[in-house]
Amino acid sequence: MKMKYKLIIYLLLLSKILFAQTNFNKQWMSGGGYNYKTLFNTTQATNVLACSTKFRYFSGGHSNICDSNGHLLLCSDGYNIYDSNLNFIDGGDTLIPKLLFEDQDGFSSLSQSSIILPFDSSIYYLFTPTMSDSHFVKYVQSPDIDTQSRASFDLLLYHKIDMKANGGAGKVIQKAVPILTNVRTDRVRMMACKHANGKDWWLLKQATDTNMIYTFLVKKDTIEGPFIQGFAEPHFGKERGWANNYGQSVFNKEGTMYFTGCPFNSKLFYANFNRCTGILSNNKVINIPIDSVGTFYEDHTFTGCAFSNNSRFLYIIKVGNIWQLDLNDPDSNTAWVRIAQNLIDLPNYQVSVLAYLGADHKIYIGNKNGLGNNMSVIENPDVKGVGCGFCAQCFVFPNIGVQSPPCMPNYDLGEDSSICWAVGVHEVVKQKEEWVVYPNPTSSKIYIKNAKYQSKKELYNSVGQLMLATKENEIDVSRFTKGIYYLRCGFQTKKIILE
Repeated sequence: MKMKYKLIIYLLLLSKILFAQTNFNKQWMSGGGYNYKTLFNTTQATNVLACSTKFRYFSGGHSNICDSNGHLLLCSDGYNIYDSNLNFIDGGDTLIPKLLFEDQDGFSSLSQSSIILPFDSSIYYLFTPTMSDSHFVKYVQSPDIDTQSRASFDLLLYHKIDMKANGGAGKVIQKAVPILTNVRTDRVRMMACKHANGKDWWLLKQATDTNMIYTFLVKKDTIEGPFIQGFAEPHFGKERGWANNYGQSVFNKEGTMYFTGCPFNSKLFYANFNRCTGILSNNKVINIPIDSVGTFYEDHTFTGCAFSNNSRFLYIIKVGNIWQLDLNDPDSNTAWVRIAQNLIDLPNYQVSVLAYLGADHKIYIGNKNGLGNNMSVIENPDVKGVGCGFCAQCFVFPNIGVQSPPCMPNYDLGEDSSICWAVGVHEVVKQKEEWVVYPNPTSSKIYIKNAKYQSKKELYNSVGQLMLATKENEIDVSRFTKGIYYLRCGFQTKKIILE
């Protein structure tokens, strides 16, 4: 009997550790021009008009976060950051380079192009992938259509916010600090997952035209990385101009599974994720069923995905069709169920895009384009098949301009130190302290000292291509062109400059 009670207490404590309620996701900001708050409580979600005088555009690239009491604290349209009354916080305007800012009318409509990560003592980080002015001139302003089609993002910036500053009104204390430069990253697809220590964050940013993933360890006072992982498949393909503004990356609720996909490919990338090391493993490619119920655009264009609360089902959003994938069913004939089709709203020209799991455990599916006043909802996403209760455009808002839910990670994911024990945290820390690469910069050879905890070294160029892999501690780099490279050894990655 005592053992039974101990087991119950253990399970309760584990549940508390994994899913500590933070209230950071209790309100959503959305809408374009007309702005709305979605308020989550224990019984239902309610939509209210947020402001009738300040016309902000939260149109797919936006994010927000609440305080510990569930009150809206900060919201971003991807290019600026505001307080709960939609006023700029101090230093919160024009967070990205000028040319893209002006070209996109001062806000981002690109999926998952901002995310807010919280820390203790009222410190918050906002991340914004973007394009440098020089890159904009070279690619976007180019008269060559093919050159324009390669207008990827070459910057990833962070902005650090102290909400204790200005008497609690907040201030951007570090603005537009680059952590990735001169790379080719996707214009969309960025997501974060809480580290197993329950305090820090892993940030994952997808490259473009490859399946390279840049991972960063975000701490309160520093950001480590990038740690680069590359996978042969799927090769997501060359960008198709600004049409490739769709796509979504998502973790399951426990932070142990990662999925990502983009339009026109009909493939999903899946991998297990280690919250202690930030490493993706056991990766595979999943083929999305090809529809034949509408136009090519409706049937092929992947726009988003979301996990059910129990992590068993993954919902695949296309502009006109929605599929459910049962991850526990090994038979592909029964694992896939189409739960909706022919969803394009022709009068308003709205298509289905991003999907996010709400605080009420329902999945909300946003719109792109048009002037609608609703989102679609999956009422019971933990149920297999049509019993999941898909309801098209039935989550109604007070007025027009409704688009997508905000980009938010699982803020409720707490500490789970047990997963770090098996990999030997002391070894990771020791490696970080002892691993040395010299000389740097160099033009001939580099030498690696004390990399004894992981013998394999991988050298990547600035766009994430694997240049070599070796177990040697002396590497001849004279045959490579000048520029910035990244040397990965186990958990750590170091920047190498060849001159």
